[in-house]
Amino acid sequence: MRGRCVQNLSQVKQWRRAVDPAVELEGFDPTTGLAGRDLLLERLERQWVWCTERQLALCLLLINIRQFSLIRKQRAEDIDQALIAVGQVVSDALRRRADFAGHIRAGEFSALLADVTRDGAMHVAETMIRAVREARIPMPGLPDQVVEVAVGGACYVPTANHFSKTLVTQADEALAETRRHADGRAVIHGMANKPDIARGGW
Repeated sequence: MRGRCVQNLSQVKQWRRAVDPAVELEGFDPTTGLAGRDLLLERLERQWVWCTERQLALCLLLINIRQFSLIRKQRAEDIDQALIAVGQVVSDALRRRADFAGHIRAGEFSALLADVTRDGAMHVAETMIRAVREARIPMPGLPDQVVEVAVGGACYVPTANHFSKTLVTQADEALAETRRHADGRAVIHGMANKPDIARGGW
């Protein structure tokens, strides 16, 4: 099945046709049609509370286009096409309606998965890596290269000892770790029992 997540690209296009086409949907990235950073963080906070109450695992994946800095000076239209293509792959990898994808900063996407095991989140991450590779999306300005992504994430059952941004921090650390690996494998951290502090984040 394709495009099952709540805010996938085809749904966004339908919603846009139903309103004034000159008005962008608030909170959504106009290029990819996925949730923007603020909307993603808002959803994360709600899911954090929901999972805390039910003691269910919550996972955040960060999907980063490798070597994105090399293409940032290329034509905006070419970069947009690459972002749209990667965004579609991220969206298609999310099979449940509750899963939530976002385009949160230049060259970086996210996926929020509730009630999922670490193994399940790893399967989604590896699916994204493989699907981007198989799509052979051209690297703008680098015709001999195709887009590849690095995926890092954190998966944890929330407790009162953590803020939701702790999940962001752990996912950021996992992404930094996987970007150092030449083999392209995903890294997903479980979260240790830490004091009630929110470090880092966006």
